[in-house]
Amino acid sequence: PGHYTAEDLLKKARSLDPGLMQAQFAEAYFQYWVEQRYATAYSSFEQLRERYPNDAEPAYALALIARRLGRWQDSLKQFEASLALDPINAPALAEWGLTLMGLRRFDAALATFDRALELSPADAQLLGRKASAYLALGRLPEAEALLKGLPLEAWDYVGAAQFTLWQYQRRTDAIIAAQQGFLDALDPGAEFDRGLYLAFLGWVQRSAGQPASAERSFKQASRALASVVEHQPDNYAAWSSLASAEAGLGDLEATERAGQR
Repeated sequence: PGHYTAEDLLKKARSLDPGLMQAQFAEAYFQYWVEQRYATAYSSFEQLRERYPNDAEPAYALALIARRLGRWQDSLKQFEASLALDPINAPALAEWGLTLMGLRRFDAALATFDRALELSPADAQLLGRKASAYLALGRLPEAEALLKGLPLEAWDYVGAAQFTLWQYQRRTDAIIAAQQGFLDALDPGAEFDRGLYLAFLGWVQRSAGQPASAERSFKQASRALASVVEHQPDNYAAWSSLASAEAGLGDLEATERAGQR
């Protein structure tokens, strides 16, 4: 079989049956995820909600897009509408909790994560999100107990919570060891992840009193991320981490250029 892009498959779906519900959803998601035309995607999902008023998915997508656009209250309203139609949607509850976290409504986020965990009690990433809510509330022992035994494999929700906990506990040795493990496990071509891990590692090494190791990490991060942005000039996360690496190296002009980009 040949290689097809998302656009190829969308065109095929349109040609077969443009009125098919799945084709309409695919086009709206294409606008959202691929083209990143958020206002257009929002309008498309509004039309889908009118056509399919008993389907929870349009409101869920509207909640995500509204959050992306910084329309926080609208996002909360759309989550409520979606969950009224599908109250056992654990992913929607998890995303609703993240929105509440962004609004610093940590107690409400914690309660929402608990609702999601009733549906998916073994979801490690969901447990990581709940641990982050505990940390935001200053409840470190509960966060530590929740994270105990969870797999620490990448910079995901578990990793973010675990590293935050270790930072509060001043356990830079544990952070450095985990980051080195992540780096050792990366594929040779994973320059984006390598750059992100190294930039963060450099700052941890500096706070641990290891200036030579920190400088080496910052230099490696800068090289990796410069290669990434050369081929992906719209990768804002790569530019942000590149700015961080350049700041670690003390190159203020390079930091400002990357940060502005």
